[in-house]
Amino acid sequence: MYVGKEQDIDMYILGGGQCVGASCYYLKLGKHSILLDCGTGSLNGVSYHPDFFGLLQTGAVQSLSQISSVFISHAHMDHVGALGDFMREVPAASLYMTALTRVLAEKQLQQYGRNFSQARLLQNSVEVAYGQEIAFSDFKVKFLPAGHVPGAMMMLFSYCGRNILYTGDYSLAASPLTMEAVVPMEEIDTLIMCGLHARHRYYSSGSSYAQLGDLLKYYVQNNKSLYIKVKQLSKGVELLKLINLVLAGEVPVYIGRSVFEVVRRFDEVGIPILGKNNLLDNGFRPPGLHVVISSLPADRDIRARYHYVDGDVPLHDGFADTLEFIRRINPRRAVVVHSPPSLRDDDESVEQYLMYDAGCRTHFVFPENGDYR
Repeated sequence: MYVGKEQDIDMYILGGGQCVGASCYYLKLGKHSILLDCGTGSLNGVSYHPDFFGLLQTGAVQSLSQISSVFISHAHMDHVGALGDFMREVPAASLYMTALTRVLAEKQLQQYGRNFSQARLLQNSVEVAYGQEIAFSDFKVKFLPAGHVPGAMMMLFSYCGRNILYTGDYSLAASPLTMEAVVPMEEIDTLIMCGLHARHRYYSSGSSYAQLGDLLKYYVQNNKSLYIKVKQLSKGVELLKLINLVLAGEVPVYIGRSVFEVVRRFDEVGIPILGKNNLLDNGFRPPGLHVVISSLPADRDIRARYHYVDGDVPLHDGFADTLEFIRRINPRRAVVVHSPPSLRDDDESVEQYLMYDAGCRTHFVFPENGDYR
């Protein structure tokens, strides 16, 4: 499938094509071979990585060591989880990310990454800031706020008179922890966008958070304690902020140690999260009505005492906001990744919807894993 080749611009989908997990996209700009994100995925409980071997088979590179730079959009594991393995294979590659993304990535990779080297992450990281621009020999890149989660960034690459915008996960809506994504003023030739709900016309943004807020209120009003399990430590921080806003200190909130350590790092970089919250030590059973946030699985005793909640709440734009984002940018081409198909027969994609919009000039591509050029 034709994915993204104009003269000497190549793109290969190592993971995170029309699915969620192992987001990793190879981009060649002139002499530079770079990666956009480097995550892991999980299928039926089995973790998987981007298809680095498939990239070698394309002939785009003869060795992974030719990849000079990795640009990390944000610290969720489906975008950073494979960094440990990648750094072991390519120890000289530079990792570009915001300071907060580095802090969150470090904590999560310590917990989940089997091949994680903290020293190498610190040594290889190049901390960047919103609005900053870095010039390479063949291209330049500017970093923009992406919303979604603290520290998330979009990347605007300028090469041979063309502009390529990679969104990572983004959101046009501000949240208690983030500002909204900043849409660039430059004309965009190619938009590489994470479109989780680009094929889900009936999904509206904010619905999951609103439902969780309503759930919190319902069970607290009915005198039932909640145990919220988070798969990713950064999700625990986001949920803690929501819970503190919804409950306003009326009910004690206990935080598992792993989540608590990440929350403290937020405080250290000037983002206060903690309210009237308590550290939950192992073996302690909080009295009375309360809420627990933890990365530990719930055993039989916990499930008997609590209403159990899966805290893996999506923080992505809905269908209408995805349309708005594309319309505001109006790129010549949109490469839509991180975009699983809908299970509904009557659903529409953004491509089907915008084909009737006379002002939209965008040609859409929905590449699968392994697509090249």
